[in-house]
Amino acid sequence: MNYKFRILIAINAIFVLAGSLFVPLFSLFVEYLGGNAQSAGIMYATQFTSALITNIYILKLNDSKRLAKLLLTINYALKGFSWLMLCLFPGWIMLFVVQVLGGITQALGTPGFNVLITERLDKKQHIREWGSWDLVQNISIALGSIIGGSIAYYYGFTLLFLIMSVLSFFALALLLTVKI
Repeated sequence: MNYKFRILIAINAIFVLAGSLFVPLFSLFVEYLGGNAQSAGIMYATQFTSALITNIYILKLNDSKRLAKLLLTINYALKGFSWLMLCLFPGWIMLFVVQVLGGITQALGTPGFNVLITERLDKKQHIREWGSWDLVQNISIALGSIIGGSIAYYYGFTLLFLIMSVLSFFALALLLTVKI
């Protein structure tokens, strides 16, 4: 594994950790806002519907290393901003806005990250290196789920969203300052 590949997956692991703090708690937050299982399903689907619509436009873009990094940068920045807004203004409207922005960021960031990773793969090591990313991603998700549940249980959703925002902005700062 080369240095740039390792740095990129480490940075993205921080970002994945941030999002994973909330995913298993989404329904609880919807319930906290006064919703139920159906409203949680609808709100969760909002993110993927937004991603689907954004993906239609992403398909029209031409590849470039610069564009890939820009997409990943927008992803980190918008997601950090979204979590901060949910921290400051928790409610149905903000949750809807965050879900829409989450879909947009996912549709932008995933192809951007995949392009950057693909360009940094070592020859004849693709399976090993993609497997390494999957390993790191699963560790981030597992840790995020445990940590997020504990933070929400002991300190509430406000602190959870603040931590998620800080982690996203930290990943953004690393992305912008570390040469990858």
